[in-house]
Amino acid sequence: MRRFVDAGLQIFPDEVVVKGFPWRMTVCIRGTVSLHTSSGQPVYENRYVIWGRMAWGLLREYEVYEDTQQTESLDACLGGSGS
Repeated sequence: MRRFVDAGLQIFPDEVVVKGFPWRMTVCIRGTVSLHTSSGQPVYENRYVIWGRMAWGLLREYEVYEDTQQTESLDACLGGSGS
């Protein structure tokens, strides 16, 4: 997650669905993620879905689904450090 912030990615949820009790909640978040140059030109745009489990307000596990070809392009743009 720190890498997202360091890279300057803008993450916007379109829809959030939550079900369950506070000690075992399921959360699904669908949205968009993008990165633009300082002049506003798009460098990266992608859609994502995060499917996760929460307990007492803490995210315990999650999976992220997105277009991995777009992600590879972003890695190449950022220098492919992967960190």
